[in-house]
Amino acid sequence: VNPAKGLNCYFEMPFFKSFVIEIENLGGECNLYYQIDCEEKELSEDTLYFHAQYRRVNPLPYMEPYVILDNIKGKGHYVGTYLNWGVKSNGWWGEGEVKFYIDGDSEFPTVCGTGTEDYFCGSYAFGNDIILNKYQTFSGLYAGMYAILGDTNAFYNAQKRFLLYRWHEKDEIWFEESFKMVMDNLGWTGPRYDDYTTCAYYY
Repeated sequence: VNPAKGLNCYFEMPFFKSFVIEIENLGGECNLYYQIDCEEKELSEDTLYFHAQYRRVNPLPYMEPYVILDNIKGKGHYVGTYLNWGVKSNGWWGEGEVKFYIDGDSEFPTVCGTGTEDYFCGSYAFGNDIILNKYQTFSGLYAGMYAILGDTNAFYNAQKRFLLYRWHEKDEIWFEESFKMVMDNLGWTGPRYDDYTTCAYYY
């Protein structure tokens, strides 16, 4: 989003026969300008298709992990996560481990992270709680918390939304048979009842 209304996507979207792009307006009157770049070339038979899967759970039931992506079968490549997290109660919220269940994992995932803030390449509550006592936005090539809706000076208070992204460009996640991704809904005080919205991107 550059800086507020320019929506840009750089994922390759290969197709063999045809494609359709649809824009659905769920609000009022709006102006839409667009550019779509295409390249005509031969594709190998095992070329992977691009997918994006949207989910929302509000509120997340007590003690349940939030499922970002599930029931993916076959060979593929996970490329990124968008998260819009609505915090509904006071206290630090981002302790949930992000877990990748790959190729038949059952109880233990192939990849188990150390917390939500770490997965999105932040640290220490996405801010400077020692000096500034506030959240701080950041935006990089592969990860960011590009917006906070609500009072950023009210550190750890409820009624905020955090908009985060993480692209697996340099730490690729491949699977041969199956894939599932979940995130624990945990803060300092244990399970929460927050509002999760995600979009998972994969081939």
